[in-house]
Amino acid sequence: MTTRAEESNSEVISEQQQWLEEVATRYTAVRNQVDEAIRLAHRSTNEVRLIAVSKTKPLSAILSARNAGAQYFGENYVQELVAKHGELMASHSNNSDKQAIEWHFIGHLQSNKVRMIAPFVTWIHSVDTVKLGIEISKQAQKYQHTINILVQINTSGEESKSGCAPEDAESIVRSLIIQPNIAVRGLMTIPEAVETAEEARPAFQLLRKLRDDIAQKV
Repeated sequence: MTTRAEESNSEVISEQQQWLEEVATRYTAVRNQVDEAIRLAHRSTNEVRLIAVSKTKPLSAILSARNAGAQYFGENYVQELVAKHGELMASHSNNSDKQAIEWHFIGHLQSNKVRMIAPFVTWIHSVDTVKLGIEISKQAQKYQHTINILVQINTSGEESKSGCAPEDAESIVRSLIIQPNIAVRGLMTIPEAVETAEEARPAFQLLRKLRDDIAQKV
């Protein structure tokens, strides 16, 4: 004989399990779409990384996506990332999963908070000042590892967006490529919110031009 409380708990567990299965299914569907786009573009899958943005999602969802093949997870908030990493390390997940997961910080980052994520973060996508880059280098040296960084460019000119001005990108890259324990891996931008992909294309065209110009000069 079961009680109403037990039945209710069983329903909650069932709903949670269903949601976690949907997370894995959705990740697989997106992965298949990306792989098809790569194939049509005649590129290698090694050239493209699919990052699962896991902000506000529980560790259980991250592990469900990991079981479906996800490896790279993007977080926007320092405290949330620190908490999730700590929960992951303390969990009963096998060591291969713990080691396979790469944390990407994709939100705005203040210099005084770099120290909180430097021990374990793999990529920081939002470096927009030399000061921030130098602090990442300083903290990475403490833990004797290299942090990959992207220089964020404000291609839309919106005051509400982070990112350096396009004309400042080269000087920032020049200053950061000589810093120890960080690797400048490229540029990043967040285009203006528009209705279609075609409307966003100019932002990425500008970003590519900047990348090509900087690559020739530095």
